[in-house]
Amino acid sequence: MKSRLDIPMLKLSITVFCVVVLICATAIAGSYYFMYLGKTEFGKARNNLQSKRSAYEELIQKNNLFVEYAKKFNQLKSKGMVGNENRLSWIEALQHANSSLKLPQINYNISPQKLIPPEMIDPAIIEVSVTRTAMELQLEMLHEGDLFHLLEVLKQKSGGYFILDECTMNQTRRFKEEEIDITKANIRSNCKLSWIQVSLQPPIVGVTP
Repeated sequence: MKSRLDIPMLKLSITVFCVVVLICATAIAGSYYFMYLGKTEFGKARNNLQSKRSAYEELIQKNNLFVEYAKKFNQLKSKGMVGNENRLSWIEALQHANSSLKLPQINYNISPQKLIPPEMIDPAIIEVSVTRTAMELQLEMLHEGDLFHLLEVLKQKSGGYFILDECTMNQTRRFKEEEIDITKANIRSNCKLSWIQVSLQPPIVGVTP
């Protein structure tokens, strides 16, 4: 008995097979496409996260820098370096020191305020003017310790910041050790100081370099 080839059934089988292959191919292609989209979105999300992390780290660095400079600024302010100079406070500090030392003589001379040239200042500092005011002290003292005591009182009570540029001391007269008179001036001293002031503004008009 011979079997006959069922042409319609064969065509249907081939058609179904082709449809299944097409569906599978489409599914595989779709899977790759969505996988590609997923990788792309993941890459974008990762880059976005990295960007935000970098921005956050930069913000932290700026904040730390601000805290550091704020601390330095407060240190300068506590020393009396920031703002306008207070000459009256300097003079009152000298008088306060002399009230306890009872120096035979104390004279002072304060020069006009001068602007420190910008090239002598850190270029990273902007919108700031730094000035220097020279003071000369002429003292007659009983002994060397009076000078150190006066400078310490000036540092603590003046409300300003100064640099000791130079100091000289000389005996006012020759004598033997047993002839020292603690009631009279035995040493003469000449000292030069520089009072430093910082203003948070462009150079002051009228103040010469």
